[in-house]
Amino acid sequence: MYKANMIVYEADSTRNSNYIESQRKFQKLKKFSAVDTKSYEDFKLVARQAIHNRQVSETFIVKCISTGMYGALGCMLSHMYAWNRCEKWLLVLEDDVSIESNDIDKLISTLIDEIFFDF
Repeated sequence: MYKANMIVYEADSTRNSNYIESQRKFQKLKKFSAVDTKSYEDFKLVARQAIHNRQVSETFIVKCISTGMYGALGCMLSHMYAWNRCEKWLLVLEDDVSIESNDIDKLISTLIDEIFFDF
């Protein structure tokens, strides 16, 4: 009925470990590799391509540069790419979320059923 992806910044072992722990509790969860723009060199390459593909504005890129928040571009594109994979329902989580329930799939399915019922 739905897909579940966790955007994971794979260069960070803590975030990878969190994905593995989350996946144990939520077997439907799949890893979606984050776009890495943390370094300025990676940022420049991805920014050039994203502007060319009209995925971001030059204004956004300038703001990332002026604030030193190079990772913001990778974060935004990661979400964009994850949502582009959407067929019907898609849950997108970031790698710093903590899944506490062992029955998360049932909870999400129930929520979707309730939302769908209201339509």
